[in-house]
Amino acid sequence: MPQRGIHAFYYMSNNWTIEYNEITANNQGVLAPNNSIIRYNKIHHNPNGGYMGWKSSATTFDSNEIAYNGGNQKLLGTTNMVFRNNFVHHNVSDGIWFDTDNVGVLIEGNRVEDNGREGIAHEIGGSAVIRNNTVRRTKSSAIFIGTSKDTEIYGNVLEDNYRGIQFFLNCAAVGGGTLKYDLYNVYAHDNSI
Repeated sequence: MPQRGIHAFYYMSNNWTIEYNEITANNQGVLAPNNSIIRYNKIHHNPNGGYMGWKSSATTFDSNEIAYNGGNQKLLGTTNMVFRNNFVHHNVSDGIWFDTDNVGVLIEGNRVEDNGREGIAHEIGGSAVIRNNTVRRTKSSAIFIGTSKDTEIYGNVLEDNYRGIQFFLNCAAVGGGTLKYDLYNVYAHDNSI
């Protein structure tokens, strides 16, 4: 498809189940609906990214393979999103990317390997838990926390990455946005690096 394989506007879609699909060769794979489950899909070779979420809430990505996608796969402005038990590998940029105004994030039990930039990124966001993931061979950080707050990182196995866990503060962004951006109340413990 010239745009998205599955396209769900957050304000027009609710309670979807997207499962057991092969989603490939679209500009972008899946745009996430609200209160939904996206599971057991093979999302690959989409040149602009495998997934996107814009202001979606309460949706779970579970047990998908997300691979060989372009660099613009991310979740923006979401609430209570879960990214669990996925195999995310060989993507051009970030494997799992929560970018700007996400709150209530849970990233757990994923295997994230051989991505071109960050393995897991939580950037310019609010509350998040990143736990029990395995991240290998990323070109940048296994886990990147950029100008975000109220985040706990634990129980992760990080192997052969360029960096382990990176905390980044963009001073120009502090105080802006709906979340009053900053880098504070971030706790990383009990990880194997």
